[in-house]
Parts: sequence; C-alpha cells; structure tokens
Amino acid sequence: MSKTTDQLYTFNPKTAAKLLSLMSSPLRLGILQRVILQEWDVNALASDLKISQSALSQRLSMLRETKLVTTRRSAQQVIYSSDSAAVVSMLETLAGLGLMSREASSVARREIQPRKSRIRSKAA
Repeated sequence: MSKTTDQLYTFNPKTAAKLLSLMSSPLRLGILQRVILQEWDVNALASDLKISQSALSQRLSMLRETKLVTTRRSAQQVIYSSDSAAVVSMLETLAGLGLMSREASSVARREIQPRKSRIRSKAA
C-alpha cells in the first residue's frame, strides 16, 4: 500500500511559506552560509557581506524570530551563530540542486556539535 503525499509531508503551510520567503533573499542565504560554519560578531559579518550594520541587523532580526540563528553576548558584542538542522538541511538541498558549490555544502553537511569558541571578528 503506498502512502499519499499528505501522509509523507506533514507541515503547516503558513509556517513553511514564511520560511521559504525568508530563504528567497540572497543576503539572508549568505548570512546563513556564514553563521552555520562559525560564530560571527555583527561588525565582522557586516564587513564580510559588504553591507551596513543597520541593514544586517534587520536581516538578522528576521532570522532570529524564526530561530534560524542564535545569539549570545561576549562583553559588548553580540555573537551570531546557527546550529539549526533546518539550515544545514536547506543548504544541503540547495547544493543537491546544483545551486551551491559542493565545497561549501560539504562543510554544512557536518554533524552539528556543540560549538567551541571560534568567533570571527573584524580583526581576524
């Protein structure tokens, strides 16, 4: 007996549409590509993406709301990272579709483990 599509894929369409809408931005995808690999402070991330800190903060806020990125404080800095299995899966899917380089996806494919302190700061 074969299962119907309804039985195979059970999710909230509104939630899925919101997530896919977030993923439709090249800038937000670029953020996720970076924060899945290591922790970043907001200044270094803005510099690497070549955007203003204000513009980056708006994008990071959206990603925080959906729990795709997490934050922690280190003195005066806010540090961003992601241990989201959803992010790894999404990046892997994009790579499988030929939309990302395999080199980038092989890092994203790694097992998610507790992060050692490896903050990417502007001085690095």
